[in-house]
Amino acid sequence: GYDILPIAADGETACVLVEEHKPMLILMDISLAGALDGIDTIKKIHEKFDIPVVYLTGHTSETIIKRAKTTSPFGFILKPYTANMVLITVEMAFHKAKLEKDSKETKLRLAATLGNLPNPVFSLDNSGKITYVNTAGIQFLQLSIGEILTKNIDDILPLWELHSDKKRLTSVFEFLSKSNVHTELNH
Repeated sequence: GYDILPIAADGETACVLVEEHKPMLILMDISLAGALDGIDTIKKIHEKFDIPVVYLTGHTSETIIKRAKTTSPFGFILKPYTANMVLITVEMAFHKAKLEKDSKETKLRLAATLGNLPNPVFSLDNSGKITYVNTAGIQFLQLSIGEILTKNIDDILPLWELHSDKKRLTSVFEFLSKSNVHTELNH
């Protein structure tokens, strides 16, 4: 039930076919004729297009696997393979691609919503590092986004807390973790 494009024997031809047809999925052999192997071809394709790839190969060396991982493949089929193996892997790749697309769209909508809020919003990981800050947060801190992201919240935003009639400096992360304030910690 799938439309199959012409098969490219080399990386250069594959790039041209992708440009012309913009396929929904690429099945790529790692060993190709020509200057580009399958991994380099996918890297070149990914410069312009976000198309899922499934590799077909008889090569399982650690170096090949490591190189292939850099292109975030949606599957890896070892030769010799059966038509059923390819079909199942293609179906799973399409499923994973849809989930990733939905996730990206949700993240974009969430970022747009949070970005437009008038109050500072920070997202922290489990160690207290800032993983997200909205525009109001950047303006509040009067720092660049590069000075904020991946820094620990305690290094950027110390908190003075009234405790037993004394002011004391405490950890923002500790305060938020213990308080009833709604916090979103990425787990």
